[in-house]
Amino acid sequence: MRYDDILGKLVIIPSKSSEINGKCPYCLGNENLDKPVIVALVSDGNILKKVYEHTESRDWKVRVFESEKPIVAISNGKVSNENDIAYGYHYVLALTPDHQSPCKLPIDQWINILLILQDTIKLLYTKKGVSYVAVYMNNMKNSHPHIDIITFSKIPPAIEKEAESINRSTIDNGTCPICKLTNDSSERSIFEYKNFIAICPWSSKHEYEFMIIPKRHLSHFVSLTQKDINELALVMRVTLGGLYNTLQHSNTSNHDEFNLIFHLPPEKKQNKQFHWYIDVYPINKIQNVLASEFDIHINELKPEEATVELSKAARREFADLMGIR
Repeated sequence: MRYDDILGKLVIIPSKSSEINGKCPYCLGNENLDKPVIVALVSDGNILKKVYEHTESRDWKVRVFESEKPIVAISNGKVSNENDIAYGYHYVLALTPDHQSPCKLPIDQWINILLILQDTIKLLYTKKGVSYVAVYMNNMKNSHPHIDIITFSKIPPAIEKEAESINRSTIDNGTCPICKLTNDSSERSIFEYKNFIAICPWSSKHEYEFMIIPKRHLSHFVSLTQKDINELALVMRVTLGGLYNTLQHSNTSNHDEFNLIFHLPPEKKQNKQFHWYIDVYPINKIQNVLASEFDIHINELKPEEATVELSKAARREFADLMGIR
């Protein structure tokens, strides 16, 4: 990791592909290619149970382990000071034992994933030198579906800026801007189920971008109840499936390629005004110079048009999952 002193940005120089001798280290049976498990959900007869560090976990459903090629480290010969910008933990959460598309995973599997993700975030915030836990998925076609969980010793500038913006808007207008978004976006609503809603934002930066938001004001993902997790899992599965089908229908070759980012506040800092959410958008391999150099985004598909396509696909996906014809 490197720091741009002129623009004040963090730069990551990533490692090469994670495949080892043609084998995927995240697949069932290749656990010896990874670091020991941190936490996993394994089958024990007819029930699932959590197992923790250094436990044998062959029949696993979800597992978390340290990345073999971390972008931050607690000790690598160069980084050992917890105040160093590159000090941190880099965990990988394998969503499934094989190469299933995350857009087509069963709802129960998404419940398992979210529960283990909660545990992992809580665990990381107990460690020294952790000011922020970043959670995101960069899903590529034919890659093993996984979530990257990375800690930083300092709160990323973008998170600080977002938290300040939400706080300022709440003070100025007397209401949370994310709460207002959920109430004022009926014409851009893709799918709604109980306490969660998926919408295309008014100022979408990407084609077919959507947000998954808790409808009541919630500052922390880790505080979700089992009921909340069940509802969120269904909304994630329905909307991701709808995105997959929409892109496939439009003859897009990369219909299974997308970014999914959890926008979360720092847990150790008072952020009652923060309203967490998930941002999802397809990966566009065409580099936009305005976006990369000036932070100005061009979106050639109106959010309202994307809403029509995504909501139709999401409703169809929901009907299929519920067995409605």
